[in-house]
Amino acid sequence: MPCHYEIRTDPKYLYIRHSGILHLRDVLEMLDAMETDPDLDPGLPSFDDMSEVDHVEIALADVARLAQLVFGLYMRRALPPRSAIWAPGDSAYAVADRYCRVITSLTNIEVRAFRIEQEAGEYLAPALGGAALRLH
Repeated sequence: MPCHYEIRTDPKYLYIRHSGILHLRDVLEMLDAMETDPDLDPGLPSFDDMSEVDHVEIALADVARLAQLVFGLYMRRALPPRSAIWAPGDSAYAVADRYCRVITSLTNIEVRAFRIEQEAGEYLAPALGGAALRLH
């Protein structure tokens, strides 16, 4: 499954993993599942892990559409205090960076894309009670 999310504890945050060849429909299907998940608190800090993405098949023009949809989802429920996207690959980083620019133009959500996992974890630390997130 190219997009998967889970709620992790200690510290509590939303972990989203993307892998393989990423298409817009994969992200949209995950967003649909997230919107109807009664256990999901979208106000949780989130960490998107794009380290296993081989290629992104999402046009940069579609990134604005995707950001609008995510913004709508959060406005119906709650904005996360802070989100980090770890995208070490070139195509993943290009899409993640564009997404961050678009969504921050829509709202005051704090989201940034990073090529280095440690930097992404440190960025999320204030929303996790001060502890930097370490995945590996």
